[in-house]
Amino acid sequence: MIGLISTLLVLVAGVAICVAGINLIHDQPLLGGLILGGSLGYYLFSYLVVPPAGLGVWFPLIGFVVGGVIGAIIARPLYMVILVITSSMLGALIGLAISYVLQLGGSPQRWKQLSISINLNDPLQVWLMIIFALALGVLSLPFEEFMTMLSTGFVGGAMFVSSLVILFAPTVGLLNNPVFVVFLWFAVGMGGLAWQNHTQQI
Repeated sequence: MIGLISTLLVLVAGVAICVAGINLIHDQPLLGGLILGGSLGYYLFSYLVVPPAGLGVWFPLIGFVVGGVIGAIIARPLYMVILVITSSMLGALIGLAISYVLQLGGSPQRWKQLSISINLNDPLQVWLMIIFALALGVLSLPFEEFMTMLSTGFVGGAMFVSSLVILFAPTVGLLNNPVFVVFLWFAVGMGGLAWQNHTQQI
C-alpha cells in the first residue's frame, strides 16, 4: 500500500511539473519548491541514501517530505538554485539514456532485454550522468526561461512515465518495452514543453 501511495504521489507530481513547471517556479515558488524539492528528495532517498532499519518502504516518502520542506524554504530567495537543480536532473536523465545507447549499440535483441534503471556501480553511467547534469545546470543560467520549460517538461515527463510503468507494466505489454518507454517519455516531455510555451504566449 505504501508503495502504491508513493507511486501515485510521484505520478501526480510529475504531471504538475511537466505541464506547469515554469508557472510553479515563477509564479508559485513555494508550491514549486515543495514539489520539485520533494521529488528530488524522493529519488535521492530511493537510490543514494541507505535507509535505517525498519524504514525501507517509508524512506522515499520521508525523502519527499524533507526535500519538499527544503525546496519550499529556498525556492523564493534562491530561485536560480531550483532552476539549476531541475536542469541538472534533466542532464542526469540524458546521461543515463546515452549510457544505454553506448553500451547496447544497435542490437534490437539487446534493447529488448534492457532494464531501465540507475546502476551506481557502472562508472560510464555515473560519469555521463554527472557530466550532463553539470552541463545543463550551467546552460540554465544564460537560457533561463527555455531551460525552465525544457527541464521541467522532461523531468516531469520521466516521473509520469516511470510511474505508469510501475503501475501498469504487469498488464500493459508495451510498457515492458524499453524502446517504447523512451519514446513515450520523449513524447510526453515534448508535450509538456509545448504546453508550457503555449501558456507563456497567452
